[in-house]
Amino acid sequence: MKKNLILIVIILATGLLFGGIKELKDGVEFSYNAPDAGSVSVAGSFNDWNTTANLLKKTADGTWKTVIALPEGSHTYKYVVDGNWVSDEENPNVAEDGYGGSNSVVEVSTGGIVSKSVHAVKVPSSVNPKVYFDGRYYVLNDMKKGDGSRYSLDKPYHDLNLGIKVKLNQNMEGYTVLNINNTTEGVDMWKTHLNYKRTYMHLDADYLYIYAFDNVGEISFDDPLQIVGGEGYYNYNFGYGYRGVKFLTDNSKIPYMMNLPVDIKLEIFGADQIGDAERDVTAGRLKAGYDFEIAGYESRFNLGSSIYSSRVNNQYNHTFNDSVSFSGDIVDSNPAWEIDAILTSSITQPGWQGSMDYTLGYEHYSFENIKEFRDFGDNELLVKEEHTWQDGAVDHICWKVKFPKALELKGNFQFNEVNLNYEDFPDTVMVLPSPVTNEASLSRSSWSLTASFETDNLNLEAGFKRWQNEYPDSVASWYEYYKFIGRTDGNGKWYQESSELSFAQYMMLGYETGLLWNVKAGYDFWKFSAEYEANIAQIDFNYSPLLVENIVRLNYVISKNWQICTDTRIPMYNSKFLGLVTSFEDDEDVFVANYTALKYHLSDNVWIALSYGINPNVINEVTDQFYNVGRRQYLEDISELDEYLQNTYNGFGDKVRAAEDALAKDDRISLEAVIKF
Repeated sequence: MKKNLILIVIILATGLLFGGIKELKDGVEFSYNAPDAGSVSVAGSFNDWNTTANLLKKTADGTWKTVIALPEGSHTYKYVVDGNWVSDEENPNVAEDGYGGSNSVVEVSTGGIVSKSVHAVKVPSSVNPKVYFDGRYYVLNDMKKGDGSRYSLDKPYHDLNLGIKVKLNQNMEGYTVLNINNTTEGVDMWKTHLNYKRTYMHLDADYLYIYAFDNVGEISFDDPLQIVGGEGYYNYNFGYGYRGVKFLTDNSKIPYMMNLPVDIKLEIFGADQIGDAERDVTAGRLKAGYDFEIAGYESRFNLGSSIYSSRVNNQYNHTFNDSVSFSGDIVDSNPAWEIDAILTSSITQPGWQGSMDYTLGYEHYSFENIKEFRDFGDNELLVKEEHTWQDGAVDHICWKVKFPKALELKGNFQFNEVNLNYEDFPDTVMVLPSPVTNEASLSRSSWSLTASFETDNLNLEAGFKRWQNEYPDSVASWYEYYKFIGRTDGNGKWYQESSELSFAQYMMLGYETGLLWNVKAGYDFWKFSAEYEANIAQIDFNYSPLLVENIVRLNYVISKNWQICTDTRIPMYNSKFLGLVTSFEDDEDVFVANYTALKYHLSDNVWIALSYGINPNVINEVTDQFYNVGRRQYLEDISELDEYLQNTYNGFGDKVRAAEDALAKDDRISLEAVIKF
């Protein structure tokens, strides 16, 4: 699967966000999913096509809803989204609107909504294309204080995403993003170009759902360990930096399997990495689900299995005995497979606000890392050798209990075992040390527990993860531990690019045991909201923390459009090994980073902010969406921690100190604005 595979569908782009209708006791509920919209209403024959008579209200998940008591009969309607007329793409019942398009249709009888097949309604054609445009324009002006007392303006940063959405019919949609960024191109804004960024296409065929993607996080398998997806600290979906095609089906789309007592779903995909590596990835998942009752309570049992394979070719040149030269290929393959079982049960009782939900899951995951060497001399294949230099297995048990109103508990236990096998290799894509023995085993056991409590005004969350490593020092070098265990939790996918660590986790690298705590507390009162977050790293329960990262966020709504917010980070270090010990009395290793912003919101989609300090909320380099990663990216860019740790741990404390000092002393004033359309 090569690069030109996705080019077939680049010109296709997605249809607008979906809506839907549902029958309720007091009428028909109209809903439309548009998180970025400023206003949504429904206009139709029942209100003389008035665009303001029936306004929808936005819910927390970005869905707009309203309920209308409709009389018996047939009613045509459309949604009006920020002034644009949009048909209900989730409602297959349509009729001509007299302007070359179609209106959505809902029929109401004494028994409720009447469902009709789309074929029973006259439509203009089987292909009724609609093209929409959306996007985001972000501009940032940083004014930094130099060696003197004056602020100087950096080159303004402009990032413009232009999305082209095409809906060919209710079964086929696509989405393409084009981008203008003066910093990426390294030119003035007036010299920039409109560059291709990402695309996807979705097709609901007779027997399959087909997804084609290019640089889009599109795939995440639903096994507990996520053999595909769940990458890195921020749990990215698979697809960023790749192009490929996914096929998904279930027995509801296959006529002779519709009446099976179990739900069967099959998902397979193939992808090719964008760039020079040319890594090919293929994976598939088969899952069967069965609904039943336990003691009268609704339950479901899912049994699934997934396979995964990553493969990349590298060329090398090698000289043997200073005289005989070889050249050839190294095929680096990384197959993995898993089997999982998940049981869920839901209990309801009269008077409960919701249900009590239970989940219990298990997964066994195995992987290998294989190198195949092909030596050539005078263009003739001389040697072909395959070697498994790493293999391992992971056993994972997880559970979750969600109580009816506000409390949720979840935890897991995991055991990893990794085997390393050494031989004399020519130059490869990785470097292995010269061990005392040819084989060694590393093991890692971990368990975690998280509790969360949420009401209308209060939310609390606390959790920890503890792990223990066992490995012989003579075999497991620092390089191996960090790259193959620390960054990936020992899952065998050491080659993943998006495998960030939390900053607190950096403090625990190299220790046989590690313990990470995360505590969050938030409270909303009137126009004021406050949130506290603490990330704590310690060797074990009976040790003092090596790092306590305190973050306090305050927000005050001055008026309908104006608000002021602060975000303060105060790390407290206590690592004598790294030479990092915070003392407020002696003002040693004290790093306070404060961000304060005055924001004006013209609407949810348009705002401007004047701020001081490093903004914690920036565009994530992986997803191209706003994440709370600004300070982490700043510390990473200043110190290049990840690249540094892949070579040595010596002097790591000095690297952290220099990065923290730069963050605390960064004296900048910023003016930024966002427009979403």
